[in-house]
Amino acid sequence: MCSCDLEQPSVFEEKRHKARKEHRCDSCLGTILVGEEYIATFGVWDGEASRFKRCLDCDGLMSWAHEQDDCLCLSVSDIMTDIREHFSDRGERQLIDECEARAKAIRDKRRQPAAA
Repeated sequence: MCSCDLEQPSVFEEKRHKARKEHRCDSCLGTILVGEEYIATFGVWDGEASRFKRCLDCDGLMSWAHEQDDCLCLSVSDIMTDIREHFSDRGERQLIDECEARAKAIRDKRRQPAAA
């Protein structure tokens, strides 16, 4: 049985958009270029409204992680850390390595340094 201890939003909406200006991905912190598609998320957590943007590379990483474990609980903004911690907690060394390689490829593509 799956359970998620992350706070669930009272309102949640995700839409795919095409960037009319540059944005920053809230997961990898890379640049979403003009003309590039991205996922825009709006939610209300504990009465506070928040908006997040996720590049399609990070969205693909999230989809890959869910294919590995459909009982994966992810936050909206820091999916890379959530995925690594989930597989680490389960002792899944091969999946941790695969996640790291995929995250590195995303950072390299979007020219962002590795998280400290």
